[in-house]
Amino acid sequence: MKKKGQVGMILTITIGLILGIVMFQIIFTQIFDQTTTRNIVDDQFTAANGTCVQVTSDCIGLNSGVIENGSNAVVVTSNFTECQVNNPGKLNGFLLNVNAADPAHDGATLNASYNERSCSFISGGTTTTVLNLLPLLFAVVLLVFVAGFVVLKR
Repeated sequence: MKKKGQVGMILTITIGLILGIVMFQIIFTQIFDQTTTRNIVDDQFTAANGTCVQVTSDCIGLNSGVIENGSNAVVVTSNFTECQVNNPGKLNGFLLNVNAADPAHDGATLNASYNERSCSFISGGTTTTVLNLLPLLFAVVLLVFVAGFVVLKR
């Protein structure tokens, strides 16, 4: 009889741990994606007057874009604004403002350097700190689950 109880306990602990580890991975990945920015350097795109050109499927950090020509000379950044393409409220492209004084960049291949981040980016010190502690707290809960289950089955 005792062996059947031990098999059930081991099976329950194993299933609980597997589910917990899978959930831990999902939670950690989501938190990492929503609190991390990536620096993108020299992302090429072709400028078009009055048209927003998408450069990323994620979002661009506000006012982080620097536009350069092929020889890495900075183009007047005021000629470009961050814009949205098929993603309302989320900046993911650059718009060459129609400017009669700067027609040379229309149709030119330019390099964009910017901070790319998730469109659901979470900023703020306290929120980010608490979110980064969640995986640790979840791991402690898993440990308490295993320890508690073993103690209760004895």
